[in-house]
Amino acid sequence: MNLQDKNKVKTIVLNVLISISLLHTSFIYRPIHESTILSDKKKLNYAILISQPNHIKAVVNTAESITKDSKYRRETLVVMACAKSVEAFVKGSEFAELIQKGKAAGIQFKICGMSLQQFNIDPLTIMNGIEIVPNGLTYMFDLQMNGYKTVEL
Repeated sequence: MNLQDKNKVKTIVLNVLISISLLHTSFIYRPIHESTILSDKKKLNYAILISQPNHIKAVVNTAESITKDSKYRRETLVVMACAKSVEAFVKGSEFAELIQKGKAAGIQFKICGMSLQQFNIDPLTIMNGIEIVPNGLTYMFDLQMNGYKTVEL
């Protein structure tokens, strides 16, 4: 085989390798289209762990965005309040109206019993309709184990 024939073979082999590489890349790096995501009509469950009272505004705004009819297909949205955020749930707090707005948007508010103890808050002073769970962190772990998508603020 002469030099010219060797160069032709090299060029062909190189073109084949590039073609295979491009074909492979098109499958791996194919963008995910919203229609692909929405093809599975299963509703999803979400949980947000908050630690500061001012996080309530963010979770209420989020609840209004991730509805069952949105691309997020929300079935349930749990907001788990731990640490200082539990202070927002005392009757008469400045966050009472915002919490009611969140409930109307479908948020299930839960508060951590350990955090209530840490901040010396009497459970009887908590707004009506707010569930107290013994340990907010283990509750979040339980939700994760049950398939909830979770985030911490």
